[in-house]
Amino acid sequence: MTEGADAIGNKGSLSVVIVGGGIAGISAARHLIKNGIQQVKILEAMNRLGGRILTVNGEAGKIDFGAQYIHGGDENPLYQMAVKHDLIDRSSKTTKGSGTSSFYGNEFYKENGSRIPKEIVRDVNEFLESVHEECNGIEENTNCHESMGHCFERRFEEYLGSRDDTEEDVDIKKGLFDWRIRWEIHDNGCRSLFDVASPARYQNYNGSYFTEVKNGFQSVLSILLRDIPSECIRTETPVTKIDWESSGICNDRIGSKQCMIETKHGEYIYCDYVIVTVPLGFLQSNTEKLFQPPLPSRKKAAILRSGFGNLVKVFLTWTTPFWDKSFEGIQFVWTSNKDVIDKQPASILTKKNGDPWYRDFDGFHVLRDNPSTLLGWIGGEGGCLSECLAEGEILETCYLLLKKFAPDMNIPKPCKMQRSQWQSLEYIRGSYSYVSIYSEPNDFEELTKPLPSKQNPVLLFAGEAMSYHHYSTTHGAYESGIDAANLVLQNATQFLNI
Repeated sequence: MTEGADAIGNKGSLSVVIVGGGIAGISAARHLIKNGIQQVKILEAMNRLGGRILTVNGEAGKIDFGAQYIHGGDENPLYQMAVKHDLIDRSSKTTKGSGTSSFYGNEFYKENGSRIPKEIVRDVNEFLESVHEECNGIEENTNCHESMGHCFERRFEEYLGSRDDTEEDVDIKKGLFDWRIRWEIHDNGCRSLFDVASPARYQNYNGSYFTEVKNGFQSVLSILLRDIPSECIRTETPVTKIDWESSGICNDRIGSKQCMIETKHGEYIYCDYVIVTVPLGFLQSNTEKLFQPPLPSRKKAAILRSGFGNLVKVFLTWTTPFWDKSFEGIQFVWTSNKDVIDKQPASILTKKNGDPWYRDFDGFHVLRDNPSTLLGWIGGEGGCLSECLAEGEILETCYLLLKKFAPDMNIPKPCKMQRSQWQSLEYIRGSYSYVSIYSEPNDFEELTKPLPSKQNPVLLFAGEAMSYHHYSTTHGAYESGIDAANLVLQNATQFLNI
């Protein structure tokens, strides 16, 4: 995966179409152009590039509706790029592991408005961090061979059984365990931890788990786009069919090409290679109608068995912050099943277990580049339900939750609420991938396998879901785009040297 490989031979006559203009598609295009492929075209269905990277500039500051952090330090190619272009704030604190230690400065409140002592928060979460490492590692380094939900439950029961806690402390620790499970659901982008396979094979790069980027994550994307000529990019161009028939398409105008792309506008684009970088959620919904000939049954099954969930980010903005510089956030710890909001609309959305949708909020924390805005995450079933609600109802609900959990802070009503809705977007359909318990041993190989073969890679796939150890991340998507581009370059070199 060497980005600076020398261009070999005359590749100018070869053409590549990249379906999808997220970071995987952009990194693939950039790598191909840098290595001599001149006819590269990115076809993006939406009216902007970036996919699940979206930075918005508001009156109160910048917010990232999608990717927000670089995970890992010097080994991470996006971290290296960000450092080179002075996009990393070296004064920001660093967090290891899964990143929950970054919440230790937050105030953890019970639903009755009482604060939980920080030593209890730290004790429970440090133990659960060790469970996270067990259940989110690789096969040879863990004894967990079950769903991540079962792994966490089993180990937490062992933890409680090894201590002589009071009944009150046990209730608090169970509430903190519930908070941690909500956080893990957000981190994995799943509906339930019982859907996530363990071991999950994800590997962290060394360094901080949460590294923020100056001016929002869009600034990283802007660096990559500098190397791609504008004529190589087309937005608002949905692809409706990919004909990857390897026998070749030939006429007097185009010569011999292996692939034909049909767009929603009725255009036909011919090329030698196609790299598909669309989100897994869109691929799962459109596999049957997008490809001609149809994908092999094993590849289709692998796509459908893969995990792809949803995470909603909710931003609350105040005209004047109610907090001081020492404030880091408020986290919600439920120690009973009793509902905390008395006034609810008659049409309140409930989960399958009867809990209200907002039960899946973990809390709200400060943003470095937006001093009057707090960010909350809501995942799982509640996050999916929330995308159906009006913004006013979500704002009111969040306000009532904050008042109920932290009455001593006299929190005023926010003046504005914004939220992400990735699941509702036609060309995305969710947040990011995870390793599903329904996946089979060879599914990842099937997902990433070029067609018709690695020796003749006409149709290739890239994106965060196509990264074995770095799925769900921007650097995983970036690396997978370069991997796909390198397969094209290797094949092109062989073809031109024949």
